[in-house]
Amino acid sequence: MLREGGRLQQLDGVEFVEITSEEEPVDAQQLHLAVECLHRLGDPCRKLLEEFYYHQSSMNKIVEKLGYKNEDAAKSQKYKCQARLRKLFNNKEITNLN
Repeated sequence: MLREGGRLQQLDGVEFVEITSEEEPVDAQQLHLAVECLHRLGDPCRKLLEEFYYHQSSMNKIVEKLGYKNEDAAKSQKYKCQARLRKLFNNKEITNLN
């Protein structure tokens, strides 16, 4: 469910981001693709990225909540998860163009 100029409530059962009218319009197809890729990452990466970006949790809180050894380990894993998500998204985007 998308609402322009308001809050993005849910898409495929996942609450996502806040959208304001000043931001670029959201392409529903790309957003759906991003959510699909996020689900394909699997729980560890999905949970970490959701905690950091959606819940805006600090690295310290993520370490405590998700059981990482320390903040550096969580940051390193976040970087790897971002790279995997980016790769999934780019591959899916190319596949959808064909």
